[in-house]
Amino acid sequence: KQALFTPAMLNMLKSPPIDNQYATQLLGYDPEISWQASLLSTLEYYKNQTLNKDLSQPVQALDI
Repeated sequence: KQALFTPAMLNMLKSPPIDNQYATQLLGYDPEISWQASLLSTLEYYKNQTLNKDLSQPVQALDI
């Protein structure tokens, strides 16, 4: 079975928030929180999907 998420992903989610006030002022959002929200959204999407999907492989480009 393939793991749905990697240990690095889990460590990132468990890590304390980083103070990105300067980046937040420049970008208008906190990139750390945005990254975590994106990862959580991805995990939620795959939660009910088949566990046979290999998330480590890139999606093949369309042959147009």
